[in-house]
Amino acid sequence: MAIHTIEQDFDYQMKRLMTKFKKDNDLEELDAEELQEKLWGKQGEKNYITIEFARAVLEMMSNYSGDELFE
Repeated sequence: MAIHTIEQDFDYQMKRLMTKFKKDNDLEELDAEELQEKLWGKQGEKNYITIEFARAVLEMMSNYSGDELFE
């Protein structure tokens, strides 16, 4: 059984988050560049996808609060 570092665990959790986020928002067909544009592109209105992504990342990051690596 391998012991994973905090960095490896974070990478794994981020990959899981991205996979779930793409699936939940029907974004699976987008490549990395298209997804980035969808998330961060300038759109005159509030972008609910960006808000949902930020919320998901903040929830995940709460697992790492107090860890010197992420502060």
